[in-house]
Amino acid sequence: SDANGEIRCNDSELPVDAAALLYCERFMEFLIDLLSQLPTRRFMRALVEDFAVIAKCRLSALYSHSKGRLFAQLVDLLRFYEGFEIDDQIGSQLSDDDVLLGHCSRMQAFQLLCFKQLPKLRNLALTNVGAIEKRSDLSKQLAVLSSDELKDLVCHKLKLLSPNDPWTDRVDFLLE
Repeated sequence: SDANGEIRCNDSELPVDAAALLYCERFMEFLIDLLSQLPTRRFMRALVEDFAVIAKCRLSALYSHSKGRLFAQLVDLLRFYEGFEIDDQIGSQLSDDDVLLGHCSRMQAFQLLCFKQLPKLRNLALTNVGAIEKRSDLSKQLAVLSSDELKDLVCHKLKLLSPNDPWTDRVDFLLE
């Protein structure tokens, strides 16, 4: 650390403000605490998903920075709690069948949207769900879209993100 509170790293990495690093780590702990408690989970989970907190954290420079190891671990833990297989309304554990049914339903709804509104994604729409479950396979299918088409899909057709979010200009974020 130097006199300004910045943590110096090797020359290939930018310095990290120690106070900002501590704040980010504590904020992740706070979100984890809110997601892990049933009374706050149903409300917090919607906000974490709506603001794409996990995707933004994973794409941040701090996530891959050598001084951000704890931050990266906390983001991964937040991701675990965000995807925890529990019914947010009643607090009961979801069965494997319920989880699979929910996943397949979301994928089929996505395929139907692609079939109806995106001729470029006709192959994706007609593919079985098992062939596009992996991230890499789905990314290959979405690669036929331009960045503007991808932004339109994510922001307007799927309504996953606000078109006013400055992160929507990043293709890597939209694919996340």
